[in-house]
Amino acid sequence: MRRLAPGPRADQEAYSVFRDSLPAAQQPRSVGVRIRQHGQSWGAPAARRNVILLSYSIQNLTADTLKPLYAGLFTDWDLPGAPARNVARWDSVNRVGYCFDPIASVVYTGIQVLGTGPAGVYSIDNQAPKSSPIYFGDGFSPAEKYLALSGGFGRAHREAGTLAAGTDVSQVVSTLLTRLAPGDSATVAFAVLAAPTLAELQAAAQAATATYQQVLAARPAAGPTAFWKLYPNPTNDRLHIELPMTLGLLRLRCSTIWDSRCWLPRCGPVAAS
Repeated sequence: MRRLAPGPRADQEAYSVFRDSLPAAQQPRSVGVRIRQHGQSWGAPAARRNVILLSYSIQNLTADTLKPLYAGLFTDWDLPGAPARNVARWDSVNRVGYCFDPIASVVYTGIQVLGTGPAGVYSIDNQAPKSSPIYFGDGFSPAEKYLALSGGFGRAHREAGTLAAGTDVSQVVSTLLTRLAPGDSATVAFAVLAAPTLAELQAAAQAATATYQQVLAARPAAGPTAFWKLYPNPTNDRLHIELPMTLGLLRLRCSTIWDSRCWLPRCGPVAAS
């Protein structure tokens, strides 16, 4: 992981890359994806100070189309005060799964699904009996993890814990990619939120939505990428870039996920390296 403070687009930014193993006889539950994570946070304005934006670019490394593909974040907040006296709830308007202490609330925390994809939540009572669909007394099995990721798109699992007493709760907030072809990538995004009150948490969620829309609007429109050539890829040495004739005179800026930057001199429609 690499952290930048300040970053090029936020007061703090962090980058990391991780991957799942390819499915095999020894690892039949592996998915086979590479994930590039990008985190952003800001010091102002006040509502955005309560937001951490997390985007995940997911690439299918397998030879098969993944359909569907669920992606989500698991939280077991254990809030200050009495960790076994929390409740979990779902804000369907802002698409936020959140947690708080119903007796002596100090902070509200939550995970928000950003973008236009489906949003789901699976709220879990960590002290639920063995007969429950998800029982933590013997761990968190792969089947239970899949259930938590995929089973929260209805109304059945939006809440855990009572306002009268609370309990030890967890949540999985997830989204859905209907299909991801071999070699293709797709991006999902979430916001991590924390605020002193529910109203401020909802304001942070609205700030996160607006900020993410600005991030999307700032991305350059897709160009004639079919005529670009970049090789060898990957490489730890010289990289060759061939550009289409139609681009004319231009200047290139190259940047890696570690934010190593280089500028290429102005060049015409010839190979640059």
